[in-house]
Amino acid sequence: MARIAIDENGEGTLILWNKVTDPEWPLAEASVSVSDSGSDIRRLRSLSGRFSDMDLGAADWFIAPDDMGYEDMIYIQGTYVDPADSSSTYGDQFILRPWGTDWSDFAADFPDGLPYCYEDWYLPATRAGISTPDAIGGGSFSAPGEMPDEEMGGQG
Repeated sequence: MARIAIDENGEGTLILWNKVTDPEWPLAEASVSVSDSGSDIRRLRSLSGRFSDMDLGAADWFIAPDDMGYEDMIYIQGTYVDPADSSSTYGDQFILRPWGTDWSDFAADFPDGLPYCYEDWYLPATRAGISTPDAIGGGSFSAPGEMPDEEMGGQG
């Protein structure tokens, strides 16, 4: 999940989290700016920040809308370099869409590429009209078979 906020000057922040992180302690947090010229027009690029335990610098990440050819999709790509061992690297990519978007067009081409918990949490939650939660699997909604923590009391 992500939050992206851009001001009128084309600068802002990107916060990215997953199932084991949250917006307060995100997986990634970056200052970003929108390119207004050249081949990178409309793309965000990192200015500074961090991804996991790695610092992000200028243009370490490019955040591109619609680069994959799907409507309302953002594609983030970069490379993780282990701060303790610079020879240990891997490519990272994140594919994001606004909360409530139907991913069936993407699933037709990439059946294994759906977001985490798409079928058993995301679809039921969005169909029930739940607003964007701060946690994957969160919100005031219980997916089939899921029991809220407060209902678990007394179970050992």
